[in-house]
Amino acid sequence: MSTLRVDNLRGQTADGTNRYVVQVVTTHKTDRFTTTSTSYTDITGATATITPKSSNNKVLVTVNAHLGNNAANNGTHVILLRDGTEIGSGTGAGSYNMFLGLIAQSTSHVSGCSNSFLDSPNTTNAVTYKLQMKASNGTASLGGRGDSTAVQMPTAITLMEIAQ
Repeated sequence: MSTLRVDNLRGQTADGTNRYVVQVVTTHKTDRFTTTSTSYTDITGATATITPKSSNNKVLVTVNAHLGNNAANNGTHVILLRDGTEIGSGTGAGSYNMFLGLIAQSTSHVSGCSNSFLDSPNTTNAVTYKLQMKASNGTASLGGRGDSTAVQMPTAITLMEIAQ
């Protein structure tokens, strides 16, 4: 009888290159964050850092969050930054380009939001991704309702280094 033991097995993609997940880093923020600022402000605990193994590799950034605001028709805006530089936002002509967003329908409105961005950090140094948030009016909330601490939901930032 034969025994096959494999410590590491990687296949090639159709174009002949090895593309696979090198490492995964995730951050879970389990509490609610609110702001009344109309300028982007750091969201406490909404950061994740990864050190790519190769400068050619890409980093897939995925954010899953719940957004709210304390009044109907008020907006909550979230942007993603890599080492202080905004990435992944819309590029329209308006001033409301963002990574995640919500216009509240009522004071108790909470909506699940998610987005992904495939980044090319081009480095083997540690790279920090973080979220910032602002309110167009009222109290913007990440992780729950804008008007109540009774509802709190987790926020996840997942970083996956993809070999190129």
